[in-house]
Amino acid sequence: MKKSTLALVVMGIVASASVQAAEIYNKDGNKLDVYGKVKAMHYMSDNASKDGDQSYIRFGF
Repeated sequence: MKKSTLALVVMGIVASASVQAAEIYNKDGNKLDVYGKVKAMHYMSDNASKDGDQSYIRFGF
């Protein structure tokens, strides 16, 4: 595996685990949070016919 590909995979793993959140309202025990998560995966294989055939992406708010 090339070093640049390995670096991209490592960055993708770190970035896929990140979650952002913001507290919009908090008063008298009532709270409103807004959060989201982005996750993307790409499976690699030595077999060219199976390389990337199990891609997965999830995007939500």
